[in-house]
Amino acid sequence: MGCGIGSVVVPLARLRPDLHVTGVEGSWLTWLIARLRAANSSACIRYGDIWRQDWQAFDVIYVYLSPVPMPRVWQKFQTEAAPGAWLVSNTFGIDGVPPVRQAGLDDVMQSQLQYWISAR
Repeated sequence: MGCGIGSVVVPLARLRPDLHVTGVEGSWLTWLIARLRAANSSACIRYGDIWRQDWQAFDVIYVYLSPVPMPRVWQKFQTEAAPGAWLVSNTFGIDGVPPVRQAGLDDVMQSQLQYWISAR
């Protein structure tokens, strides 16, 4: 959600063409760049608002936003995600909700992926 220029969506779609990988971006210029980058991949890049997107159709929802929208992300995930769906956040946690798993990335920022599973 909020796929930016496709830095995660496009490589993932190329690495795993057997998966249906979708990115949603609300900035038209950023969306256009992502669409161009995804041209030779199986990635689907949609223009739209992540808050209006129905999350029920996704098995994994990846976000790399900021601390500010994370409570809203959690609420939407709890409300809409199918049972067993995963929420993966790069770097930013959800206050009061410990992740079920964490994994460090070997990047310059020493980022942490945090994982939650929908119990709905």
